[in-house]
Amino acid sequence: MVLQSTENPSRLIIPGFAQFTSTDVENKPPPPTQFTVAELRRSYSLHYRQFQGNCTKVRTYFDNLNRVPVPNDMGIDPVKPPTGNAIIRTAADHVDVNNITILVPDPSPRSKDRSERIQKFLQGAWMHIDERVKRTAVRQSISYGISFLKFMWDGDQWPDAPIMDNFANEADYKEALKEFDRQKNSSFPFAVKNVNPEHLIWDDSRVGPKWAIEFYEDTVKGLQKLYPEWQPLSKRSSDMATYSEYWDDT
Repeated sequence: MVLQSTENPSRLIIPGFAQFTSTDVENKPPPPTQFTVAELRRSYSLHYRQFQGNCTKVRTYFDNLNRVPVPNDMGIDPVKPPTGNAIIRTAADHVDVNNITILVPDPSPRSKDRSERIQKFLQGAWMHIDERVKRTAVRQSISYGISFLKFMWDGDQWPDAPIMDNFANEADYKEALKEFDRQKNSSFPFAVKNVNPEHLIWDDSRVGPKWAIEFYEDTVKGLQKLYPEWQPLSKRSSDMATYSEYWDDT
């Protein structure tokens, strides 16, 4: 919810959060160019290379795909015990993902109510996340030492509201409005997904992450289904390509 003051129309207020003006919004920095994102990924990929290599190694043990060094001339199949998988799953099963403790520090004594509202919102949002997603996040935290969740607006859970001008009379508009209220998910219209740290580089500065780049590999054909406007210059449909998603706090 955003409120606009009648005394000062440029002043915008979000209940429970800091106030800002429309000028602040206008003065936001422009989005980064594709060259900036590409340079960020190139430089930070070197920074995260060892960490992500260790993540891949852990995943091979978890998936029981690790190679057992045995002589080739023995003609035997090595036995690979699922110890790595069992250790991680057992530890994750001891975590109660539905009863976490969320604390929002009070910046000052007068902001206690604000902190409590934010805390209740975060607790409610956590309870709306699919339990399978939360358990995967726990397993990744135990495996890699860190885990990420990606929150995205799910337009399918909140269809476009009807517009009065599109209806011949008020009765039809009210009927469409009732259908809109019935279809929309007003409690939590978001999709939450796990992001594997193997496929992520992020800002690790002391002030907290300001941006992150998620990247995956897929076939050219698969990517064109997601992004029909993308036309590769010199790749066949069966070739592999890497695509990146840039996210920041602006």
